[in-house]
Amino acid sequence: VPRSRRLVARRARRGVGGTPRGSAAHARGARRAGLAGERAPVGAPSTPGCRAMDFELKRSASRLRSEQAARGERAQARREEVEKKKAAVRAAREAHEERARERRLKEAAQRENERLQQEEATAAWADGGVALRARLWAVRSDAAQARGIRRHADRAQLPARLGAALQAERLAGSAGGASTWEVRLGGRSAHVAALDFAAEAETVGLPPHVLAQLGLSADAPEQEGGDGGPAEATRLSQVEVSFRKLPKATYAKFRPATSDFSAEVVNVRAVLERALAAHSTLTVGESIGVYVASTDKTYTLEVMEVKPDTATGGGVSVVETDVETDIAPSLEYEHKVERAEFERRQQLERAAREAEEEARRVAEAEAAEAARVEAQAKAFAQARSALAELAAEADMPDVVDAGDQCELMVDVAATGARVQLRAARSTAVADIISRVRSLAASEALKALDSSPDAAVAAAAAVTAPLELVPALPGASPLPVSGTLAQAGVGRRERLIARAAA
Repeated sequence: VPRSRRLVARRARRGVGGTPRGSAAHARGARRAGLAGERAPVGAPSTPGCRAMDFELKRSASRLRSEQAARGERAQARREEVEKKKAAVRAAREAHEERARERRLKEAAQRENERLQQEEATAAWADGGVALRARLWAVRSDAAQARGIRRHADRAQLPARLGAALQAERLAGSAGGASTWEVRLGGRSAHVAALDFAAEAETVGLPPHVLAQLGLSADAPEQEGGDGGPAEATRLSQVEVSFRKLPKATYAKFRPATSDFSAEVVNVRAVLERALAAHSTLTVGESIGVYVASTDKTYTLEVMEVKPDTATGGGVSVVETDVETDIAPSLEYEHKVERAEFERRQQLERAAREAEEEARRVAEAEAAEAARVEAQAKAFAQARSALAELAAEADMPDVVDAGDQCELMVDVAATGARVQLRAARSTAVADIISRVRSLAASEALKALDSSPDAAVAAAAAVTAPLELVPALPGASPLPVSGTLAQAGVGRRERLIARAAA
């Protein structure tokens, strides 16, 4: 064991700085003195100072773990507290919203109740202060017609309890005059005059005409009475029956269902008077049948308008009153007019679409023409520029030694131009082609103003690769890599410049 290690161990056994062994100061001194040294070899004997230090380390680690666990628990508690507060806020907000919703519903129900009460009060005032209403079973009744009553089309049999209630109102001075009632089923309504108050309990006997206005079948079979008793009328549907004090009519407008009524009926007023003689009331939207003996046909007329127009559901009384009548165009005619108007609108829309399509085609054609003109102008400008660049070398004089010169006449196949030039026989064929291209461009440049399209074609031709061919049948092109002499060109030659193959 090194000497330094032995000294450290000895000091640990004796106590550092005279402190008692096992005290906290002794442990700190031991850590400062011994733990800073090298680790004891594996298998070395454990001294009391080392055991004390291990104990302190374990206790510190345990304390650290405890503190960490405590901090984690405190953080978790804080998070749970925050979540509880959030949940409480949400619950309070939801409760507030629920109370506000209930308050709004309550206020809406209160307003609706007040509105209904106001309507009932208004209706009661319009009906002479009488507010009689009942839900009854509608049954078919032909009692008025069977008794030979002239106004049988809308005479109804009501139950005795309504008669007693109405009589009590009359005795109290609240009601008087004819007993007229409104019958409602869903969105349909009709008005009737009371025939009697002898209907079965909780039923109202309605004639076929009124049943048809309510959308009920008037052909329901009768049911057999109990214990072999008399037959009972079939209960069709529950309807709402309300007392109405109808004003006397002064005006009524009718609309025939078909156009033949106006065409076939001559004395319309007399026909309408006979038709109204079978009714005690009229209701807007009601359809009445009018039989005409001269044509042996029954025409259907719809009540379009009545006057006075009061708040009694569009109903008026036609008993003991003079009624001014009017005939509107028939429903069939209105359908024809609507169909013609629809077809006219379709035709106008079709014409508008065709005009729009034609305008679009014209615009596209104009745009295409403008694009073509622009492209042509651009091509013309490019051709002019290309020809001018090539023709710049056309004015260069031919400086040739007289002893070695040759005269060439070259026909440019693409442009139809013919150029003449003198050149030395030692001149390269490629240089001759360039010279021919320049001269041909110069000739084409002169024709720009007279024929722009031809000039554009010529520019495309002369800027393309060219080859020179002797003007002989079956001749081969002159090799571009050689000279005129090597190609066998004589003193005077005629050549053709054409597009290179």
